Amino acid sequence: MADKSEVYMWLKSLSPGMKLERLSLQFESRGFCSRRSLAYVKSEDLDSFFPSPDKLLLAKRRVLEVELNNIKTQKQKMINPKADFAFLYLNLKMD
Repeated sequence: MADKSEVYMWLKSLSPGMKLERLSLQFESRGFCSRRSLAYVKSEDLDSFFPSPDKLLLAKRRVLEVELNNIKTQKQKMINPKADFAFLYLNLKMD
């Protein structure tokens, strides 16, 4: 049995009853092969990835949008850890 991709596993973990994992091929065919790469997917990209309402129901779209925003937030926190350190240092120094 072949290993499932990181995107497939992430989609499957979001909401087991919604079967979002079937959407993994749409993401992977566009080069989004890791959870980290999904930080670059915009909400409006979902319209072009899934143009037919049959492919992406509103409830599924909302779940994807929230989770993609969570990935973006996590990525932004990882990008600039020095800024967080500088902020903490300056606050401690002022006390």
